Amino acid sequence: MTIARAYLSENNMDAATLLKQGQLAECKAQLFTQVKQDPSNVELRIFLFQLSCIERDWKRALSQLEVLKGLSDSTLALVNTYKQLIDCEAKRERVIAGDIEPTCFGEPLDWLAYYVQAYEQASAGKYQEAQTLLNNGIELASTSSGKVDGKAFSWLSDGDVRFGPSIEVMLNGGYYWLPFEYIKELHFEPVEDLRDLVWRPANLTLKNNGKLIVFVPVRYPIHGNTTDQQLLSRTCDWDEPVEHFFIGNGQRVLISEDNEYPLLDITSIVFE
Repeated sequence: MTIARAYLSENNMDAATLLKQGQLAECKAQLFTQVKQDPSNVELRIFLFQLSCIERDWKRALSQLEVLKGLSDSTLALVNTYKQLIDCEAKRERVIAGDIEPTCFGEPLDWLAYYVQAYEQASAGKYQEAQTLLNNGIELASTSSGKVDGKAFSWLSDGDVRFGPSIEVMLNGGYYWLPFEYIKELHFEPVEDLRDLVWRPANLTLKNNGKLIVFVPVRYPIHGNTTDQQLLSRTCDWDEPVEHFFIGNGQRVLISEDNEYPLLDITSIVFE
């Protein structure tokens, strides 16, 4: 998997090597040194922007986008796209904190309302209450059969029970929970840059044949302490505060009756 297109050049290989080894603090220190030595280097600035996104340092990421906008007009598309995504992350963090409810994509569904309430309870640490709400929602939810990269499933769900048969998406500055039953096809772009480990672009076809370009958050919302490997979407670890209530930390994983599918391994999901 190539993740380095924007920054694997001769003048910053040291930082890139540290990144490959999963040493985020050392990588950042080396990159700061290189940026100070060559502050107008667009590649280095893009690297620093992407590393800031990996570390969820949104303030620094936004500041690097402002610098890039002033350095080269060729970065304007990147700047505009990722400013919106960082805004979406701010909305996502408010949902995580329980300050606002998530916006559900499409017509409201009865089962999803239970999941929204359960998420609020889980955010407050009331996991037993959240589990009860999820059980109510599961009874109402529709199962959606289909294929992940050609492998058939009779049902598909997020491994994190808080999301169930839905997926987080970011679209035109909005953050949504998208139920699987509204999806016809979801085709992911290849992972080419470090930022793709944070938000993976995908081509979405809805059941009504509407077509959209969306970004799917690769990593679960912050839950407790997070390791460098989790920040880099190289692993997922699970907390179980009450029995069968699994909360992910790291790369998103979808599950079916027979398989687990880390998000970065998926090329396409086709629902029947």
